[in-house]
Amino acid sequence: MKVIVNTCQTLIIMQRRSFLFKVQINESTGMLTGNDSSTIKEQIAAAAVPFFVNLTGRIVPKCGIVWKVNITRIRPIEGGVAVTKLLQTSCGFHTESIKSTFLNLVDGEVSHLKASIITTASPKKENNRFAQKAKADFSAMGIRNVDFIDLEFDNPELLTQKDVIYISGGNPFNLLFHTIKSGAHDILKKLAAQNIVIVGVSADALLLGPNIKIVQFFTPEMNTLNMNDFTALDITDKLIFPHYDREDLFKDDAGRTIEERIRDFETLQNCEVTRLNDDQSILILT
Repeated sequence: MKVIVNTCQTLIIMQRRSFLFKVQINESTGMLTGNDSSTIKEQIAAAAVPFFVNLTGRIVPKCGIVWKVNITRIRPIEGGVAVTKLLQTSCGFHTESIKSTFLNLVDGEVSHLKASIITTASPKKENNRFAQKAKADFSAMGIRNVDFIDLEFDNPELLTQKDVIYISGGNPFNLLFHTIKSGAHDILKKLAAQNIVIVGVSADALLLGPNIKIVQFFTPEMNTLNMNDFTALDITDKLIFPHYDREDLFKDDAGRTIEERIRDFETLQNCEVTRLNDDQSILILT
C-alpha cells in the first residue's frame, strides 16, 4: 500500500473502478474519519487488496479540512503492481510540492534513474531554457543521468531505456505531429503501462490526453502545420488547461476571460476541463 498526501497544489485523480470516500480530519488528533465513522485505516484493512490511497483537500469554513479520498484497486502482476503514472503540470517542477510528488512516484535509488527530456515542441530544441531548467531540476533532485531526445530526428526507441520521460513545453501541434510520424505514440503508450513515470509540461501535457482541441480553440495560430486531426495519445481521458491563472498569455479580442472561454469549449465539446494554475499539477494513476 502506498499513501500519498498532497496539498491543494496537487490535484490527484484515480481512474478505473474507483470509489469515493468523504472524510474529515480531526485537527486535534490528525485522525481521518470516513463515511461510516470508522477510520480510513480500518476501511483500508477491510479491503484486503493492493491499492493506492490518495488524498486531496480544501479548507471548509467551520469544518476544518475536508478531504476526498479515492481508493483504487490496482491489478497485481508478478507479485508487484502495474500502474500508469502521469504527472501533468503547467510549469514542470515549478514548486517543492510538485517535486515531492514526482519523487514519490519513482521507484528505486534516485541516483540510478535514467531520464529523457523530449524537446520536440520547441524550435530551440534542447537549447530551450525550460528544457535546460528541467535538466537542472533533475540534477538537483539527484537524477544526473539525463539526456534530450527530439522525436523529429531521433530514434524514439531510445525512450524504452528510460525510467522517467519529461515532455517539455512548446508547440503541441508540432509535438503531436512528430510523435505520431516517428511512431513514438505507440512506444509512449506501452511505456505508460509499464510503470514509467511520464511528466507533461504546459500545453504539451495534453499529448497524454484524448486530444489537443482546446489548443486549437484558444490558439489556432500555433497550428502552422494546418493539422485537422487533433487526436492525442489517450493515455488518460483527462483534459487539462495549463496556465489558468495567466490571463496575460491568453488575451481575447472580445474581452472574454479564460474561464468564460473554457466554459464555451466545455459546452461545445461536451467535456470537462481541469484548470491548472502555474503552481499546480495533476497526478493520474491508473
